[in-house]
Amino acid sequence: MKKFIIFALLLNSSYVYNTVPYIFCIDGGGSKTVLQVINAQGTVLPLVRQREIVNKIETAGSNIKSVGIDGARQALYDLIDDTTIENDKALRDILSTCLVVSGMAGMVSVDSRNTVIKLFEELGIHKDRLLLTNDATLALQLVPGDGAILIAGTGSICLGKKGNERYQVGGLGYLLGDEGSGYAIGLQALKAALAHEYGWGKPTSLTSELCKLYNVQKLKNVLQALYKGKVTSSQIAHAASIVLAQAAAQDNVAIEIVNNAAAQLCDLVTTMTMMGDLSDCQVHVWGGLFKSNSADSLINIIQQCPIIQQRRISLVNQAYQNATTLFAQQNICIDSESQDSSWQAAQKLLGSCSSPDTYEKK
Repeated sequence: MKKFIIFALLLNSSYVYNTVPYIFCIDGGGSKTVLQVINAQGTVLPLVRQREIVNKIETAGSNIKSVGIDGARQALYDLIDDTTIENDKALRDILSTCLVVSGMAGMVSVDSRNTVIKLFEELGIHKDRLLLTNDATLALQLVPGDGAILIAGTGSICLGKKGNERYQVGGLGYLLGDEGSGYAIGLQALKAALAHEYGWGKPTSLTSELCKLYNVQKLKNVLQALYKGKVTSSQIAHAASIVLAQAAAQDNVAIEIVNNAAAQLCDLVTTMTMMGDLSDCQVHVWGGLFKSNSADSLINIIQQCPIIQQRRISLVNQAYQNATTLFAQQNICIDSESQDSSWQAAQKLLGSCSSPDTYEKK
Protein backbone atom coordinates (compact mmCIF):
# COMPACT_ATOMS: atom_id res chain seq x y z
CA MET A 1 0.00 0.00 0.00
CA LYS A 2 2.84 2.39 0.95
CA LYS A 3 4.65 1.70 -2.36
CA PHE A 4 1.43 2.41 -4.27
CA ILE A 5 1.01 5.78 -2.54
CA ILE A 6 4.60 6.77 -3.32
CA PHE A 7 4.18 5.73 -6.95
CA ALA A 8 0.93 7.68 -7.21
CA LEU A 9 2.56 10.81 -5.80
CA LEU A 10 5.47 10.55 -8.23
CA LEU A 11 3.10 9.99 -11.14
CA ASN A 12 0.99 12.97 -10.11
CA SER A 13 4.09 15.17 -9.74
CA SER A 14 5.27 14.27 -13.23
CA TYR A 15 1.81 14.92 -14.64
CA VAL A 16 1.58 18.30 -12.94
CA TYR A 17 4.88 19.61 -14.31
CA ASN A 18 4.43 18.15 -17.77
CA THR A 19 1.07 19.87 -18.16
CA VAL A 20 2.07 23.30 -16.83
CA PRO A 21 0.88 25.86 -19.40
CA TYR A 22 3.11 28.78 -18.43
CA ILE A 23 6.18 29.74 -16.42
CA PHE A 24 6.06 33.09 -14.62
CA CYS A 25 9.52 34.71 -14.48
CA ILE A 26 9.86 37.45 -11.84
CA ASP A 27 12.93 39.65 -11.25
CA GLY A 28 12.62 41.66 -8.03
CA GLY A 29 14.99 44.54 -7.33
CA GLY A 30 15.23 47.59 -5.13
CA SER A 31 13.65 50.00 -7.62
CA LYS A 32 11.44 47.78 -9.77
CA THR A 33 9.99 44.31 -10.20
CA VAL A 34 9.60 42.74 -13.65
CA LEU A 35 7.36 39.89 -14.84
CA GLN A 36 7.64 37.93 -18.07
CA VAL A 37 5.61 34.84 -18.91
CA ILE A 38 6.98 32.07 -21.11
CA ASN A 39 5.54 28.81 -22.40
CA ALA A 40 7.06 25.34 -22.05
CA GLN A 41 9.23 25.96 -25.11
CA GLY A 42 10.70 29.16 -23.66
CA THR A 43 8.87 31.66 -25.86
CA VAL A 44 8.11 35.00 -24.19
CA LEU A 45 4.37 35.52 -24.50
CA PRO A 46 2.57 38.84 -25.00
CA LEU A 47 0.60 40.22 -22.07
CA VAL A 48 -2.30 42.66 -22.13
CA ARG A 49 -2.77 45.41 -19.56
CA GLN A 50 -5.04 48.40 -20.03
CA ARG A 51 -5.59 47.32 -23.65
CA GLU A 52 -1.86 47.59 -24.35
CA ILE A 53 0.14 44.57 -25.54
CA VAL A 54 3.50 44.27 -23.81
CA ASN A 55 6.16 41.59 -23.34
CA LYS A 56 6.72 42.42 -19.67
CA ILE A 57 5.04 44.06 -16.70
CA GLU A 58 6.96 46.41 -14.39
CA THR A 59 6.01 47.54 -10.90
CA ALA A 60 7.77 49.12 -7.92
CA GLY A 61 10.71 47.56 -6.09
CA SER A 62 10.22 44.40 -4.04
CA ASN A 63 13.47 44.15 -2.07
CA ILE A 64 12.01 43.18 1.29
CA LYS A 65 14.94 44.80 3.13
CA SER A 66 14.24 48.22 1.65
CA VAL A 67 10.47 48.29 1.00
CA GLY A 68 9.31 45.97 3.78
CA ILE A 69 6.75 43.17 3.65
CA ASP A 70 3.85 45.41 2.62
CA GLY A 71 5.86 47.03 -0.17
CA ALA A 72 6.99 43.66 -1.54
CA ARG A 73 3.44 42.30 -1.32
CA GLN A 74 2.05 45.29 -3.21
CA ALA A 75 4.68 45.01 -5.95
CA LEU A 76 3.87 41.31 -6.51
CA TYR A 77 0.12 41.88 -6.51
CA ASP A 78 0.51 44.75 -8.99
CA LEU A 79 2.37 42.44 -11.37
CA ILE A 80 -0.51 40.00 -11.56
CA ASP A 81 -3.70 42.02 -11.21
CA ASP A 82 -5.53 43.40 -14.25
CA THR A 83 -3.29 41.54 -16.70
CA THR A 84 -4.34 38.88 -19.21
CA ILE A 85 -2.62 36.45 -21.52
CA GLU A 86 -3.69 34.32 -24.49
CA ASN A 87 -7.48 34.25 -25.09
CA ASP A 88 -8.07 36.85 -22.36
CA LYS A 89 -7.04 34.58 -19.51
CA ALA A 90 -6.51 36.59 -16.34
CA LEU A 91 -3.10 35.93 -14.79
CA ARG A 92 -4.70 35.86 -11.37
CA ASP A 93 -7.00 32.98 -12.46
CA ILE A 94 -4.27 30.76 -13.95
CA LEU A 95 -1.43 31.50 -11.52
CA SER A 96 -2.04 28.46 -9.30
CA THR A 97 -1.60 26.09 -12.28
CA CYS A 98 1.72 27.60 -13.39
CA LEU A 99 5.36 27.40 -12.35
CA VAL A 100 7.06 30.48 -10.94
CA VAL A 101 10.79 31.28 -11.12
CA SER A 102 11.83 34.32 -9.12
CA GLY A 103 15.09 36.03 -8.25
CA MET A 104 14.48 38.60 -5.51
CA ALA A 105 16.93 41.11 -4.07
CA GLY A 106 17.21 41.24 -0.29
CA MET A 107 16.80 37.52 0.39
CA VAL A 108 19.99 36.84 2.31
CA SER A 109 18.62 34.71 5.13
CA VAL A 110 16.28 31.79 5.72
CA ASP A 111 13.81 34.10 7.47
CA SER A 112 13.66 36.58 4.60
CA ARG A 113 13.21 33.75 2.09
CA ASN A 114 10.41 32.20 4.13
CA THR A 115 8.70 35.59 4.34
CA VAL A 116 8.76 35.99 0.56
CA ILE A 117 7.51 32.41 0.08
CA LYS A 118 4.47 33.32 2.19
CA LEU A 119 3.80 36.32 -0.05
CA PHE A 120 3.74 34.05 -3.09
CA GLU A 121 1.48 31.61 -1.27
CA GLU A 122 -0.93 34.48 -0.61
CA LEU A 123 -1.20 34.81 -4.38
CA GLY A 124 -2.18 31.13 -4.60
CA ILE A 125 1.19 29.69 -5.63
CA HIS A 126 2.06 26.40 -3.95
CA LYS A 127 5.69 26.32 -2.84
CA ASP A 128 6.29 23.12 -4.85
CA ARG A 129 5.65 25.19 -7.98
CA LEU A 130 7.93 28.03 -6.84
CA LEU A 131 11.65 28.29 -7.52
CA LEU A 132 12.76 31.23 -5.39
CA THR A 133 16.25 32.52 -4.71
CA ASN A 134 18.30 35.67 -4.31
CA ASP A 135 18.59 37.60 -7.58
CA ALA A 136 22.39 37.62 -7.50
CA THR A 137 22.58 33.87 -6.84
CA LEU A 138 20.38 33.21 -9.86
CA ALA A 139 22.31 35.58 -12.13
CA LEU A 140 25.61 33.90 -11.23
CA GLN A 141 24.31 30.62 -12.67
CA LEU A 142 24.05 32.28 -16.09
CA VAL A 143 27.83 32.75 -16.25
CA PRO A 144 29.36 29.82 -18.16
CA GLY A 145 31.98 27.99 -16.10
CA ASP A 146 34.14 30.09 -13.78
CA GLY A 147 33.42 33.80 -13.63
CA ALA A 148 31.52 36.50 -11.81
CA ILE A 149 28.62 38.92 -11.87
CA LEU A 150 28.55 42.61 -10.98
CA ILE A 151 25.17 44.10 -10.09
CA ALA A 152 24.88 47.89 -9.92
CA GLY A 153 21.31 49.06 -9.50
CA THR A 154 19.87 50.59 -6.37
CA GLY A 155 22.55 48.59 -4.54
CA SER A 156 25.67 46.76 -5.67
CA ILE A 157 27.32 43.39 -5.22
CA CYS A 158 29.90 41.23 -6.96
CA LEU A 159 29.64 37.43 -6.76
CA GLY A 160 32.08 34.96 -8.24
CA LYS A 161 32.57 31.24 -8.71
CA LYS A 162 35.52 29.00 -9.44
CA GLY A 163 34.87 25.30 -9.42
CA ASN A 164 32.86 24.58 -6.29
CA GLU A 165 33.99 27.73 -4.50
CA ARG A 166 31.75 30.78 -4.19
CA TYR A 167 32.86 34.32 -3.34
CA GLN A 168 31.28 37.65 -2.44
CA VAL A 169 32.63 41.18 -2.58
CA GLY A 170 30.42 44.05 -1.44
CA GLY A 171 26.69 43.70 -1.02
CA LEU A 172 26.58 44.90 2.59
CA GLY A 173 23.68 47.29 2.00
CA TYR A 174 23.34 51.05 1.92
CA LEU A 175 24.79 51.70 5.39
CA LEU A 176 28.05 49.78 4.99
CA GLY A 177 28.32 48.98 1.31
CA ASP A 178 26.59 49.47 -2.07
CA GLU A 179 29.79 50.91 -3.53
CA GLY A 180 29.30 52.47 -6.97
CA SER A 181 25.55 51.85 -6.88
CA GLY A 182 22.65 54.10 -7.83
CA TYR A 183 22.17 54.78 -4.13
CA ALA A 184 25.84 55.73 -3.68
CA ILE A 185 25.68 58.05 -6.68
CA GLY A 186 22.43 59.62 -5.49
CA LEU A 187 23.80 60.16 -1.99
CA GLN A 188 26.95 61.85 -3.30
CA ALA A 189 24.80 64.02 -5.55
CA LEU A 190 22.69 65.14 -2.59
CA LYS A 191 25.82 65.97 -0.59
CA ALA A 192 27.35 67.97 -3.44
CA ALA A 193 24.11 69.79 -4.27
CA LEU A 194 23.44 70.70 -0.62
CA ALA A 195 27.00 71.98 -0.27
CA HIS A 196 26.42 74.16 -3.33
CA GLU A 197 23.10 75.41 -1.98
CA TYR A 198 24.56 76.29 1.42
CA GLY A 199 27.47 78.10 -0.23
CA TRP A 200 30.52 76.01 0.59
CA GLY A 201 30.41 73.63 -2.37
CA LYS A 202 31.22 73.85 -6.05
CA PRO A 203 28.50 75.17 -8.37
CA THR A 204 26.59 72.36 -10.05
CA SER A 205 23.45 71.89 -12.12
CA LEU A 206 22.62 68.96 -9.84
CA THR A 207 21.16 71.38 -7.27
CA SER A 208 18.29 72.59 -9.45
CA GLU A 209 17.73 69.17 -11.00
CA LEU A 210 17.43 67.46 -7.62
CA CYS A 211 15.00 70.14 -6.46
CA LYS A 212 12.81 69.17 -9.43
CA LEU A 213 13.17 65.46 -8.63
CA TYR A 214 12.10 65.88 -5.01
CA ASN A 215 9.61 68.66 -5.78
CA VAL A 216 11.07 71.24 -3.39
CA GLN A 217 12.04 74.91 -3.73
CA LYS A 218 15.23 74.38 -1.74
CA LEU A 219 17.05 71.08 -1.43
CA LYS A 220 17.53 71.62 2.30
CA ASN A 221 13.79 71.04 2.63
CA VAL A 222 14.37 67.30 2.13
CA LEU A 223 16.79 67.05 5.06
CA GLN A 224 14.10 66.46 7.68
CA ALA A 225 12.49 63.75 5.57
CA LEU A 226 15.89 62.14 5.01
CA TYR A 227 16.79 61.98 8.68
CA LYS A 228 13.35 60.69 9.63
CA GLY A 229 13.74 57.85 7.15
CA LYS A 230 10.88 59.08 4.96
CA VAL A 231 13.09 59.05 1.88
CA THR A 232 13.92 55.46 0.91
CA SER A 233 17.18 54.18 -0.53
CA SER A 234 15.43 53.57 -3.87
CA GLN A 235 14.22 57.21 -3.92
CA ILE A 236 17.80 58.36 -3.34
CA ALA A 237 18.95 55.99 -6.09
CA HIS A 238 16.54 57.68 -8.51
CA ALA A 239 18.91 60.64 -8.48
CA ALA A 240 21.54 58.53 -10.26
CA SER A 241 19.88 59.01 -13.64
CA ILE A 242 20.08 62.78 -13.15
CA VAL A 243 23.77 62.56 -12.23
CA LEU A 244 24.52 60.48 -15.32
CA ALA A 245 22.62 62.91 -17.54
CA GLN A 246 24.39 65.94 -16.09
CA ALA A 247 27.75 64.22 -16.41
CA ALA A 248 27.00 63.70 -20.10
CA ALA A 249 26.19 67.43 -20.25
CA GLN A 250 29.70 68.12 -18.87
CA ASP A 251 28.79 69.19 -15.33
CA ASN A 252 32.13 68.82 -13.54
CA VAL A 253 30.66 67.77 -10.18
CA ALA A 254 28.50 65.11 -11.82
CA ILE A 255 31.47 63.85 -13.84
CA GLU A 256 33.50 63.49 -10.64
CA ILE A 257 30.70 61.53 -8.95
CA VAL A 258 30.31 59.18 -11.91
CA ASN A 259 34.08 58.62 -12.15
CA ASN A 260 34.22 57.79 -8.44
CA ALA A 261 31.37 55.30 -8.86
CA ALA A 262 33.11 53.67 -11.82
CA ALA A 263 36.31 53.36 -9.77
CA GLN A 264 34.38 51.73 -6.92
CA LEU A 265 32.76 49.23 -9.27
CA CYS A 266 36.18 48.54 -10.75
CA ASP A 267 37.49 47.83 -7.24
CA LEU A 268 34.68 45.30 -6.66
CA VAL A 269 35.56 43.40 -9.84
CA THR A 270 39.33 43.49 -9.40
CA THR A 271 39.02 42.39 -5.77
CA MET A 272 36.83 39.50 -6.89
CA THR A 273 39.30 38.63 -9.64
CA MET A 274 42.16 38.38 -7.15
CA MET A 275 40.09 36.76 -4.40
CA GLY A 276 38.84 33.98 -6.67
CA ASP A 277 42.02 33.80 -8.76
CA LEU A 278 39.90 34.21 -11.89
CA SER A 279 41.26 34.42 -15.42
CA ASP A 280 40.08 33.78 -19.00
CA CYS A 281 36.43 34.12 -17.98
CA GLN A 282 33.42 36.39 -18.14
CA VAL A 283 31.97 38.94 -15.74
CA HIS A 284 28.29 39.60 -16.44
CA VAL A 285 27.09 43.07 -15.48
CA TRP A 286 23.49 43.66 -14.41
CA GLY A 287 21.43 46.50 -12.99
CA GLY A 288 20.04 49.90 -13.87
CA LEU A 289 23.40 51.68 -14.15
CA PHE A 290 24.30 49.40 -17.04
CA LYS A 291 21.11 50.34 -18.87
CA SER A 292 22.00 54.04 -18.88
CA ASN A 293 23.61 56.03 -21.68
CA SER A 294 26.80 55.91 -19.61
CA ALA A 295 26.87 52.10 -19.49
CA ASP A 296 29.53 51.76 -22.18
CA SER A 297 31.88 54.20 -20.47
CA LEU A 298 31.38 52.52 -17.07
CA ILE A 299 32.11 49.10 -18.58
CA ASN A 300 35.12 50.47 -20.49
CA ILE A 301 36.68 51.89 -17.30
CA ILE A 302 36.43 48.45 -15.66
CA GLN A 303 37.56 46.61 -18.78
CA GLN A 304 40.68 48.77 -19.09
CA CYS A 305 41.84 48.05 -15.54
CA PRO A 306 45.34 46.46 -15.72
CA ILE A 307 44.37 43.44 -13.59
CA ILE A 308 41.30 42.78 -15.76
CA GLN A 309 43.46 43.08 -18.88
CA GLN A 310 46.24 40.86 -17.55
CA ARG A 311 43.83 38.10 -16.58
CA ARG A 312 41.85 38.36 -19.82
CA ILE A 313 38.51 39.00 -18.12
CA SER A 314 35.74 40.04 -20.50
CA LEU A 315 32.70 42.03 -19.38
CA VAL A 316 29.30 41.11 -20.83
CA ASN A 317 26.40 43.54 -20.44
CA GLN A 318 23.28 41.57 -19.53
CA ALA A 319 21.37 44.48 -18.04
CA TYR A 320 18.74 44.56 -20.78
CA GLN A 321 17.87 40.91 -20.14
CA ASN A 322 15.66 39.46 -17.41
CA ALA A 323 17.76 36.97 -15.45
CA THR A 324 14.89 34.72 -14.39
CA THR A 325 13.62 34.46 -17.96
CA LEU A 326 17.07 33.47 -19.21
CA PHE A 327 17.47 30.97 -16.38
CA ALA A 328 14.10 29.36 -17.09
CA GLN A 329 14.79 29.19 -20.83
CA GLN A 330 18.19 27.59 -20.29
CA ASN A 331 17.35 25.22 -17.44
CA ILE A 332 13.64 24.40 -17.53
CA CYS A 333 12.29 24.90 -21.03
CA ILE A 334 14.10 21.97 -22.63
CA ASP A 335 10.98 20.25 -23.92
CA SER A 336 7.60 19.37 -22.50
CA GLU A 337 8.53 15.69 -22.13
CA SER A 338 11.30 16.41 -19.64
CA GLN A 339 9.97 19.53 -17.97
CA ASP A 340 9.38 17.77 -14.67
CA SER A 341 12.97 16.51 -14.47
CA SER A 342 14.43 19.84 -15.62
CA TRP A 343 12.38 21.67 -12.99
CA GLN A 344 13.78 19.39 -10.32
CA ALA A 345 17.30 19.84 -11.72
CA ALA A 346 16.87 23.63 -11.62
CA GLN A 347 15.71 23.43 -8.01
CA LYS A 348 18.75 21.31 -7.17
CA LEU A 349 21.08 23.71 -8.99
CA LEU A 350 19.94 26.76 -7.05
CA GLY A 351 19.51 24.80 -3.83
CA SER A 352 23.17 23.78 -3.96
CA CYS A 353 24.29 27.43 -4.03
CA SER A 354 25.23 29.11 -0.79
CA SER A 355 23.32 32.17 0.32
CA PRO A 356 25.22 35.32 -0.81
CA ASP A 357 26.07 36.22 2.77
CA THR A 358 28.11 33.02 3.14
CA TYR A 359 30.24 33.45 0.03
CA GLU A 360 33.50 33.95 1.83
CA LYS A 361 36.27 31.67 0.63
CA LYS A 362 36.13 28.36 2.47
